[in-house]
Amino acid sequence: MRKDKIFSFLYKKGILLHNKFGIIIRLNGGIMLSIWLFLIGFGMAIIGFMYIILYLNYLSIGYSFIDYIKIIFTNGECLLAIIGLIIIYFVIGKER
Repeated sequence: MRKDKIFSFLYKKGILLHNKFGIIIRLNGGIMLSIWLFLIGFGMAIIGFMYIILYLNYLSIGYSFIDYIKIIFTNGECLLAIIGLIIIYFVIGKER
């Protein structure tokens, strides 16, 4: 009985929700949200750094290092590395 009152209070505050399968979802964070955000940030960082390494081939065909840096900062897929690292930083920093 007490548990039902706590759950109804949390539903009213919008902290807990049911999906169509009757599973309770926590909206205010928790370990699962942290894990998902970490994995998303990690994937974005991997993709971004992969493109940064791939664009190193421009140096072998005659581009200067300054041109290489301009290419990295103007292409969106390279910026995924920075965004991914920021997400990882906030997820890990939140846990402390």
